[in-house]
Amino acid sequence: MKQRNMLRISLVVLVCLFSMITMLQAQTDALLINPGFEPPFEPLPNEIEAVAQGWTAWAAGSAQTAEYYAASDTINGVAEPQIRSGSDAQQFFSFFTAHDAGVYQIISDVDEGTNIQFSIFAYVLASDEVVPVTTSPDADMTIQVGIDPTGGTDGTSAAIVWSDPTVTYDAYAQYSIEAVAESDAISVWVRSVVNNALQYNVVYLDDAALFIVDEEIAPTEEATDELTPEVTDEPVVEVTPEITDEPVVEVTPEVTDEPIVELTLEATVEPT
Repeated sequence: MKQRNMLRISLVVLVCLFSMITMLQAQTDALLINPGFEPPFEPLPNEIEAVAQGWTAWAAGSAQTAEYYAASDTINGVAEPQIRSGSDAQQFFSFFTAHDAGVYQIISDVDEGTNIQFSIFAYVLASDEVVPVTTSPDADMTIQVGIDPTGGTDGTSAAIVWSDPTVTYDAYAQYSIEAVAESDAISVWVRSVVNNALQYNVVYLDDAALFIVDEEIAPTEEATDELTPEVTDEPVVEVTPEITDEPVVEVTPEVTDEPIVELTLEATVEPT
């Protein structure tokens, strides 16, 4: 019986935790438009390439060297589609060409001074194979995520706070960065840099997230004073019982002249 009760309590706790996590994720995801890179995909000016709704393609320099397609697009895309969750993801790549490019999004209605954390999962494949499956040994690509605390739209701006350039090949890995908002809008960025151009230089993006980070505030001297009792010069008033001249009334039993009646038992002895 005890084991069943413990099991029921554990299940209730797990359900509550799952509900809290789901609610928190829903609240944070609401800050981003289409964090999962789901359809629809909006066409770029050439009417062939497309970027997931809510996101904008960008590239350093004047030439757009990367191509953008839905991960599920097996006609224009390359390699096997890599989708971490949901029905789709964002794919962009360059063919025999280096690129410094990615996507970004502007987020409004942010309180100035808020500490923001942005993260995303990226899958990187760099290969010289005719049919790219795994990354070649001479691959050299990096991934960075960034936050522009001013909400700018220039991917080369010095205002962007970037994560360190790093990469994980042939698997989804999470990349994240934190920054403090300097206005009521920020912009979040994903950047892929190809240092050694192979035949295929491919990036898949999925499951972005934007969190408001709560920082623990250390107690101040003022707060500490509130926790200690206040000492004053006022005299301490002692409360003592009040003494009066009224006589003390003692209650004694009343004595009367009525005789006391005693009851006796009469015993009769019959001869045998």
